[in-house]
Amino acid sequence: MASTVSSLQLALIAAVCSCHLVPAEAGFPWVEPTEGEPWPAPQQADMYPSFYFVNPAKIRFRTTRHSCADLEDAIGRTLQTLRGLAASHGVRAARRPRSVVSGSWRERRTRVAASANRRRSRKRGESRRASSPRLHHDVEVWMDGMCDENMMPSATMDEQYSIKINVPDSPGRAQIISDSLWGAYRGLETFTQLIYFSEKHGQFHLRQGIIRDFPRYAHRGLMLDTSRHFLSVSSIKATLELMAFNKFNVFHWHLVDDPSFPFVSVTFPNLSGKGAYRPDMVYTPDDVADIIEFARRRGIRVVPEVDTPGHVRSWGAGADNLLTVCYNETTGQPDGTFGPLDPTKGSTYRFVRRLLEEVTTRFPDKYIHLGGDEVFFGFPCWLSNPDVQAWMEKLNISTAEEVEKAYMQRLLRLVKRLPAKPEYVIWQDVVDNNITVQPDTIVHVWKGGADGWQQEADKVTSLGHRTIISSCWYLNYINYGVDWPQYYECEPEDFNGTLVQKSLLLGGEACMWGEFVDDTNLISRTWPRAAAVAERLWSAKEVSDAEVARPRMEEHRGFVRVRPRGRCLKRGGKQWKAANRSKGLNKPPTGDNRRVHASVTGRLSGSGSSPRGRPRCPEGYKRHRSGRCVRLGARMEAGRGLKPGALRGRAEQCTGGRVAWADGRCVPLATLRSCPKDSYRLSSGLCVRCWVSDKTDESCAKGCAVDERRAKCICCMPNGDDP
Repeated sequence: MASTVSSLQLALIAAVCSCHLVPAEAGFPWVEPTEGEPWPAPQQADMYPSFYFVNPAKIRFRTTRHSCADLEDAIGRTLQTLRGLAASHGVRAARRPRSVVSGSWRERRTRVAASANRRRSRKRGESRRASSPRLHHDVEVWMDGMCDENMMPSATMDEQYSIKINVPDSPGRAQIISDSLWGAYRGLETFTQLIYFSEKHGQFHLRQGIIRDFPRYAHRGLMLDTSRHFLSVSSIKATLELMAFNKFNVFHWHLVDDPSFPFVSVTFPNLSGKGAYRPDMVYTPDDVADIIEFARRRGIRVVPEVDTPGHVRSWGAGADNLLTVCYNETTGQPDGTFGPLDPTKGSTYRFVRRLLEEVTTRFPDKYIHLGGDEVFFGFPCWLSNPDVQAWMEKLNISTAEEVEKAYMQRLLRLVKRLPAKPEYVIWQDVVDNNITVQPDTIVHVWKGGADGWQQEADKVTSLGHRTIISSCWYLNYINYGVDWPQYYECEPEDFNGTLVQKSLLLGGEACMWGEFVDDTNLISRTWPRAAAVAERLWSAKEVSDAEVARPRMEEHRGFVRVRPRGRCLKRGGKQWKAANRSKGLNKPPTGDNRRVHASVTGRLSGSGSSPRGRPRCPEGYKRHRSGRCVRLGARMEAGRGLKPGALRGRAEQCTGGRVAWADGRCVPLATLRSCPKDSYRLSSGLCVRCWVSDKTDESCAKGCAVDERRAKCICCMPNGDDP
């Protein structure tokens, strides 16, 4: 029996080894991923064979020319990503990475092997490549344009940027150069993709060279349907994070549809109150504003869609006499079902006008999507209704298509008179039904599938309408096996049109309809398949071969090996949660139950020129000890490794429930059960007791932190000590 088991074990081991040694023969094709190749592919890239050894955890960004809170926020997110990438390979801020770290057995084996290779190289007398010195970890972010917190991404925003790393005109320097905030966003994303982990050296490399990049199309969107399945705010934010990583710039939000009405309208609260799946499956005004702001800080527009006159069944639950009553042809009585909006009543148009007025007010983008698709599902209902029949006779029309035309033309005139003066997008069905629309209308082409959309695009552009393509980029269709190449091979200009017609093409959108997608599978179904669409819309037309792109896609998706870009999916999950998690107290400090607020965090050296001769920081900024200009009110990272003896801190202005320490750093407080009542545990592990003092500013300077109004001060002492 023992020999039998032994033979079986040997057979299994042999089978496993054969799979790893000869993956192609075993039926598992191997794609060797690239190293440090950006996705989407830049328009122009001259990358050198040399590289820098870098530690992502030590990289620092220094803004020059102009800066603002949004740019500093983007830099902070990038730093957090780089630190996460370093930590994923056991690399700390120390000079050398750890040789043995926690992680999977495959990661440990990789690092131990890399360490052994370095030792063997040193024994043979080999040295590091002379052309690959360790980078001084300062990266310049040069932005010529001005920016502020009120800037909104638009259809005409400038997204071009350049990256220079150790080029002849800037030797030994790493620079990200842009004329706008939006270009700086895109440049920061590309910079992180130039860093990769070399298993040969056991270190991170930064590729050297020059990149000049800009998008091929101005409209690069992703549509999510939040009606058929409700998507949480966290899932939408996760998607937005990944959209920014892939340089999408439009979030097309299909807000409502037949199944549910999750959008909370202040004007008509019953629409969501009775039309949503559940009271908690709604988007409140705060949720909507939060998503818009989250997208804005990543250079992404949010274009809402309110689809009419079809796809409105959920509206009927919260609004009476809005939908068309369907009649039984045999009995001539209502059959208990409802169809599209009732086009015969003036109250219908007044209702729609007030709803669209609210939507265009709450969504700051210039455009709104008005839908207009698949109205034909409601044609039988319209034609069965006696009121609609009488209305048709009055207008001297006889077909349901003419009913749709009458509604849509009145709707478009109504939208033009809204206070926000929005421009609009419509599905191609409106044009297909020969409805006259304004020349500046944007038509969204979705019919025809992967093989027949060319005729649709030719038709729409021949009428002089600006066009968005989605027909070949429906991500909700799932195929067996690897299907991203089919999305990659769709060329937006592959239709028989003149140069003038093709110039009307604004770009395209990938669409994820919600019949079979919810929070549990949204990310896995959308990515990395949507990345294929992102590259076709950003990169040059010549970048179109899926086989050539396959190694870069393999690196981008990060599934084959442990790579920095393997966080592509993770950035949309835990990464954004870490970036947005509250870092303050879970409850106010003891005393008079007040939180301490301040305008500056960290120890600043003043707003003038530093001893190193750096330029003065812009107005509203101060020079941090790291050399960066920090906006007044910006949050700084908490101090680490503080000694218990450092409790008598100087009067620093710390925010978010942080306490100033003697070395100038702000330490967060967090409530833990292990500390006694009314005490908090510091990051150093020490339990402290905090209270708000009524003493003067002079006494605060001895060991407490002053609030921004300088009327009170917060003091912390080790638990058990007297104040």
